[in-house]
Amino acid sequence: MPYMGDIDQYGQFGEMGQAAKNAILTPALCRAARGFLDWTQTDLADRSGVSRSTIRDYEGSRHDLHRAT
Repeated sequence: MPYMGDIDQYGQFGEMGQAAKNAILTPALCRAARGFLDWTQTDLADRSGVSRSTIRDYEGSRHDLHRAT
């Protein structure tokens, strides 16, 4: 059984990528946290030192977390 899973936009459950075993932050939680703080993707990028495109791609489930980011 996977440690974490991901439910896609169609409600289908699937395992996340290799980083999933230790992942705490899912794309949905990242979006929710930004919403709670009232931050845009640009705000998060500026404060975290990660590009906005990296945040956009992660939140859109286009790629998994990378240790460097």
